[in-house]
Amino acid sequence: MLNVVQARELIPFMDIAYQGFGENMDSDAYAIRKAVDMGLPLFVSNSFSKNLSLYGERVGGLSVVCPTVDETERVFGQLNATVRRIYSSPPSHGGRVVDIVMNDEALHKQWVGEVYAMRDRIKAMRLQLRSVLEAKIPNRNFDYITRQNGMFSFTGLTPEQVERLQSEFGIYMVSNSRMCVAGLNTSNIDYVANAMADVLKD
Repeated sequence: MLNVVQARELIPFMDIAYQGFGENMDSDAYAIRKAVDMGLPLFVSNSFSKNLSLYGERVGGLSVVCPTVDETERVFGQLNATVRRIYSSPPSHGGRVVDIVMNDEALHKQWVGEVYAMRDRIKAMRLQLRSVLEAKIPNRNFDYITRQNGMFSFTGLTPEQVERLQSEFGIYMVSNSRMCVAGLNTSNIDYVANAMADVLKD
């Protein structure tokens, strides 16, 4: 894919909102680092809303990788002007929290460990969801559930099936079947999986 981007002289915009929830901190950033190694100009947005649980603070950043110093200076000037027009002085609390965690060795290590613990818990819920669905509907392939990564998953349900989950079982997800896997736990996973199986079998 990056070879195509390079050949067509495109400028990619890469988003890394869930770093650490896929494989690990380094592997999840592979595509970004590869693009930089290839000398591609690019935009990268990152967020700490999910992996540092700072939803209300909306903490993240936009990085721009430029091929030359001259271009860097021009882009920086445009970014400064844009920031000035949009918000000028953003809230600082969330940014200070991130600064402390990222620059304290012990806190950073603890944070990475907690992100990985959440990653492993979400993967366990994916495995359990797939297991129950395959047991209930053995003629259907549900491996896409465990091939996906992160906090959310597309379940493959139709809008009508999603509506049934809501009205009959009190289970909510958006109509395109995107569900928050992070909301599953050992207390509700079987209930959710069995309800999904029920609507899928009809």
